Amino acid sequence: MRSNFILENHVLTTKASKFTERLKRWSQSGIIWPLVFGSGFSEIEFKNLYGARYNVEKIGFEGIRYSPAQADLLVITGPVTHKSFVILNNIYKNMCEPKWVVALGSEAISGGLFQNYSHKSDWKDHIPVDIQIPGDPPTPESILEGIKLLKTRIESGVVKNSLESE
Repeated sequence: MRSNFILENHVLTTKASKFTERLKRWSQSGIIWPLVFGSGFSEIEFKNLYGARYNVEKIGFEGIRYSPAQADLLVITGPVTHKSFVILNNIYKNMCEPKWVVALGSEAISGGLFQNYSHKSDWKDHIPVDIQIPGDPPTPESILEGIKLLKTRIESGVVKNSLESE
């Protein structure tokens, strides 16, 4: 006969709202549907992940979508110009919630080596970026590490997918 039996040590108790929130975050991090915006070497390196060598489908990074209504991750892979920013902003607004943004490569992060008057340098003030993966172009291994970081941030609830001013 045990006299020091404590029920809390043997039963998991939690609030239903916390459990459903954690389940929702876990399921969101399970499968991510990317939409690639941009051009250049970073986009080619990103698409190399879908080959036999890296096989990102096994970690829940499914096929590339070409419609913003079907995607929840926007991967920006090239320099953002004033003309392309209008299209990029429309794509971001038409994406389903929750939505995340990854800036891939130095061209997307800072405008690249050849900056001129046509590049829009303040596009991150309008579209929040969750993960920045540096490199010109970034290696597939660094892209995989960025994907894993994004998945852990989604699962833990750290990722903020809205601007602070909104």
